[in-house]
Amino acid sequence: MKEIHDFTSRYDLDYFMGKLLGFLVTNKFILDPETHQVVQNVLDAENAFYEQRLAGKLVPEALEIAEETLFQNVGLSQYDIVTEILMENYSDNFELDSEQAMEYWTIRVLTEIPDLFEEFDASVIGIDRLELDTNYNAVVGRIVNFMSDNGVQ
Repeated sequence: MKEIHDFTSRYDLDYFMGKLLGFLVTNKFILDPETHQVVQNVLDAENAFYEQRLAGKLVPEALEIAEETLFQNVGLSQYDIVTEILMENYSDNFELDSEQAMEYWTIRVLTEIPDLFEEFDASVIGIDRLELDTNYNAVVGRIVNFMSDNGVQ
């Protein structure tokens, strides 16, 4: 499993990169370190900020507009999706309200079904909500099969 933590140190001094990566790390997004969209979102946010400042906007106003641009094409976290599916389907079967148990099973699912989200659009960061809605039953089915194969009914 490739995590965003692998490349955060390259951008320590960049405000927009730090803000975006901080959000992605906090929400446990799983990304390839070479994700073009992350870099593009940062560049777009920087350009939006500079354009707003040149247009006479104050820093807080320019930052607000730039941050809207920064989070374009950011979908849902694979980690959060799997956690939600596990809670919906297995919360009665084992102690999922403990944070450690939930993290264990979520990471296990993501590790042992590495292609769970492979069919999803890679041009966004994370998973697009509409695309998830369309493929939700297939994702749930694969997770349910995995859990069943591992003795959890």
